[in-house]
Amino acid sequence: FLRIRRPPRSTQGVSSAASDVYKRQEYMGLKMMKILFVLCLMISILCKIDSVGLTGRIKDAKCFASLTDGVIVRGFLMTGKVDPYLEENIVRLDTANVKGTAYINPCFQCGNPRGQVQEMLKYTPNKNRRYYIRVVQGDWSEDYVENRKFLIDMVAELRTKNNDAGIITYDFYYPKVVGMDFDQFRNLALIYMWPNTLETCNDFKPFNGWKTPSAKMYMMDQDMCDLKVDYIHYCLSLIHISEPTRPLYISYAVFCLKKKK
Repeated sequence: FLRIRRPPRSTQGVSSAASDVYKRQEYMGLKMMKILFVLCLMISILCKIDSVGLTGRIKDAKCFASLTDGVIVRGFLMTGKVDPYLEENIVRLDTANVKGTAYINPCFQCGNPRGQVQEMLKYTPNKNRRYYIRVVQGDWSEDYVENRKFLIDMVAELRTKNNDAGIITYDFYYPKVVGMDFDQFRNLALIYMWPNTLETCNDFKPFNGWKTPSAKMYMMDQDMCDLKVDYIHYCLSLIHISEPTRPLYISYAVFCLKKKK
């Protein structure tokens, strides 16, 4: 980055004033190079994507570790089967210290919502994850009550064994499945889908009891580590979307400063 001139031979003596100047110049140059290195490292960290959602087989989890803080993989297919890459993907993400979790595509016509969840959880060995139900498409019932009961059972099963549940959906489709007045999941983490390029949650419009989303899924089908991914931006910076918050307790203290008279 910086070109440092060496002093002439005649000025390289220990007692030479010119030599002292060049030494100071060399010291400042090395210091600037260290500062630039730290800045480059900080920029690479700040430019990381908060999280991504994906389908397919992860071949290089370390690649994701360098580009994002979390990954949500597909765990269950709408055909009623576990994703064939689920266990391998979760293990590779855990090994690379990437916060990984999975989402389930409900199969309403298959029935047995709790059984679908149980089948998926067999292939995710560790506890303390937040799993997501992706309510985007599928052959749902025309009866809101039946759809609600199906999702309620699925959420209840996901929240066993110190796990938690969340929803991936968007305001146009979700009310068509459960109705406009259903707000029982208002306290669950919500990742709302909005396919634009804006890394902000200011475009969120409240629906079905959710006033504030946990994250936004945007910029679909982006290339990352030889896979197509959907970018996810955290709306709540203190809560990681792959970690459960319900079973955990936070201790804190409040300090009051009394002003002297």
